[in-house]
Amino acid sequence: MQAHKDLKEKLYKTINNVEHWRDVLGEMVKLTGAKKAFLMLRNRQSSDFYIPKDLLETLASPVIYGLSEQEVDDYVNRYQSLDPWTKIEAQIPPITPYALSQYISAEALRASGFWSWLEPQGVNDTVVFAVHHASDHWVSVNLLYDNTQPGLKQKILALITEYLPLMNEVWEAGQRMRQVTTYPASIQFFLEQLSDSAFLVDRYAKVINSNRHAKTLAKNSELGLQLHQGYLHHKERRISETLKKLISNIGSEDYHPDAPPKLQVRLLGHNVTVTLLNRSEDLIGYDTALRLVTIEMHNARGRHGLAPPWQHDSLTKREAELVEVLASGGKIIDFIHQYGLAKSTAHAHWGNVKKKLCVSDRSEIYAAYQMYLRQKDETL
Repeated sequence: MQAHKDLKEKLYKTINNVEHWRDVLGEMVKLTGAKKAFLMLRNRQSSDFYIPKDLLETLASPVIYGLSEQEVDDYVNRYQSLDPWTKIEAQIPPITPYALSQYISAEALRASGFWSWLEPQGVNDTVVFAVHHASDHWVSVNLLYDNTQPGLKQKILALITEYLPLMNEVWEAGQRMRQVTTYPASIQFFLEQLSDSAFLVDRYAKVINSNRHAKTLAKNSELGLQLHQGYLHHKERRISETLKKLISNIGSEDYHPDAPPKLQVRLLGHNVTVTLLNRSEDLIGYDTALRLVTIEMHNARGRHGLAPPWQHDSLTKREAELVEVLASGGKIIDFIHQYGLAKSTAHAHWGNVKKKLCVSDRSEIYAAYQMYLRQKDETL
C-alpha cells in the first residue's frame, strides 16, 4: 500500500534529520483520521512535558503537527496544570500504546478544566505511546482525535502497534547519528594535543572519546578514576557523585561559542574542569551537549595544557614545518614554495602527517590550532 510505504520512507528520513518527525506525525494523522499529533520529551516520574526554550519563544516546533500557536500558548501557560491525561500517563507509562479514554470517562474529562482547551479543537481523546525509554525520561507521541467517530480509536491503535518497532528503531538510530555528528572529526586531534587527561562525555558521564593521557590515567589512576561500563567513575562514591553532578549541571548554563561555560572542582589535589562544548538542548529539549572533562596533571607543556599542533612528538622536523604552514592557514603548495620541495616529496610528508595526527584534511589542523589559541588566551 502506497500510503504505508510513504510512512516508512518518512520514518527512515528522521534518522538523518529529527525535524522529519513532523512529516511522520502528519502521515499518521492522514492515515488514521486523527486531528493532531506531537512528539515530546517527558519526565519519567511525573510524565510532565519538557518545554524547550525554542518552543516557549516561537510556540511552534517541527515535532508538533496540527496545533496552532495560540493552542500551544494556551496549553503551556493555562492548561498544562489542568491536564488529567498527564497524571494517568505518569501512573501508566505507555510502554504499550493505549487510549486515555480507557482510564478516564468522557464525563470526568468534560468536568475538568482541561475541557476548555480540548472542546474548541473537536478533540476528546488521545492515544499515547513511547518511541524511547530511559532511566529519567521517555519520549512520547500523542495522537489527538474525536473518539465519537466509530472505529477511529481501533484504527489508530492498529497503525501504531504495527509501526512502533520501526519507530523505536529509527529513534535510536537517529540518536546515535546525532551523537556522532555533534562534534567534528578534528576533536580527536584536539584531544591529543592536550597535555592534561581529557575525556569527551555526555550528560551522564558516558565517555564518547578520550586522549591517550586519559586512557593511561583510567588504567593506572592514583586519583581512583576509572571507566565503569563506559562511564567516567571514581572508586570513592562521594567524589564520583560530585563529578557526575558537575557534568550534569553544566547543561543548564547558557552556551556561548566565544566563551563556553566552565565549572571546576579540585579532587585529590588536581583541578578538574568541565567545559560545555555546544548548545545543550536539542529539538525536543533533551540535553545532548558534549562536555570536555580535563584533569590537570602539571606536565611540561605549560600551564594551559596545550601545545601547537606542529609540536606533536611523533612528527619529524620537515613534517612539523608542514603542519605549521597548514595551521597558519596555508596550503601544501605554500609549503612546497617556502621550502623548495618537489611536489611528490611534499605529498609524502602530508601522507605521514595524516597518519600520525589522525586527520584527513588540512582544515582539521587549522581548526585545532584555532582551538589551541583560544584555550591559551583563556588561561593567560
